Amino acid sequence: GFMDLATIQQWLQATDTKQPYPFRSSAECVTAMVEELGEVATEVALLEQIGTKAGWSKAPSTEHLTIELIQLLNTLIALANRYDIDLDRAYVSYMRQASETESS
Repeated sequence: GFMDLATIQQWLQATDTKQPYPFRSSAECVTAMVEELGEVATEVALLEQIGTKAGWSKAPSTEHLTIELIQLLNTLIALANRYDIDLDRAYVSYMRQASETESS
């Protein structure tokens, strides 16, 4: 079924504490985000056949990229959770402001 941002955020909030290595600090969340972004960059480099350090032994794969994007999103949401930021509500407000800016 379709997953909305609020459901994902609540699920991660519930499962984060059960992880074998839960984030101990916001700084750890950011470090994990940087690491996951590096993984995303590697998968894109493989798909686009750019760069020399992507390790061409790995086959390009949108499936791998999908997993890395989800893991990056998970770390981003974990950071929002640490500060009790409701991303779903924030997005609704963000989109409303964006559409008001466009129509004015």
